[in-house]
Amino acid sequence: MITDTERLSKVNENLNAIPHLNLTKYLPQPPLRSMLKELFQFEEKDFYPYITGFQDVAAQEYMATNWKGMCLIDSTISGRHNIDYWCTENNFEKLEFRYDSEGNPIYAATDVGEMCPSILKYLYEIAEKPGKTRLSRMIANGGNASWHSHRKLADGGDEKFVKKEMIKYILHIPLITNATAFMGVAEENPTVNPDVKKIWQKYQFGEIWIFNNYWYHNAVNLGKDHRDHIMMYVDPDDEKLIPVIEKAIHEYQGPRIEGRELI
Repeated sequence: MITDTERLSKVNENLNAIPHLNLTKYLPQPPLRSMLKELFQFEEKDFYPYITGFQDVAAQEYMATNWKGMCLIDSTISGRHNIDYWCTENNFEKLEFRYDSEGNPIYAATDVGEMCPSILKYLYEIAEKPGKTRLSRMIANGGNASWHSHRKLADGGDEKFVKKEMIKYILHIPLITNATAFMGVAEENPTVNPDVKKIWQKYQFGEIWIFNNYWYHNAVNLGKDHRDHIMMYVDPDDEKLIPVIEKAIHEYQGPRIEGRELI
């Protein structure tokens, strides 16, 4: 008899071998009309530049220029930020956090999330305990993030949040996208090794994907319009999602990270 720990370990190993896992046909259809209506209530100024934990000034400016967003669900009370508090404490004084009696972060709807009831209702329908969830915007005409691995960040990051919070599944639901917006995964850092194989995928409007954050990953928007996604972190043992993920893995026929077989 396989234990719960062994079951979850198998799921994680399989997901580490899959660059992009499409969950769309295994989950209820998102209420896209309502989701878009809630998205369109916000203006350009409501999307906050990404404040990264990177120490390099050029990298800070690059990320802030290309990636904007706000938080629908977070351990912070306000969602009016896009701060990388998992990798640095430099920006903690700008945020007010919620903790339980043991000092663990409590994830709940932010003030921004309360303005998006249809989105939140759907997210809590598909996941038992949604974690940090953003409305994430990649700017038009070449906007992109940086190649990075959450595994690498967790291995060398701050103990306060990183070990418990960084290695989670990340679900993406595109609300505004285009034919030249791509999500990419690579086993090595393409910035260091430009010749490494990069596996790119277009996430279509209203689909639900797990994006592999264990290996190096990036996003790029070459279109003339902004690319807006819902980006939700969930725990690897989420009771609602695990059976869905297992079925999607079982039926998966796509590319794999180099040299890694599904088990």
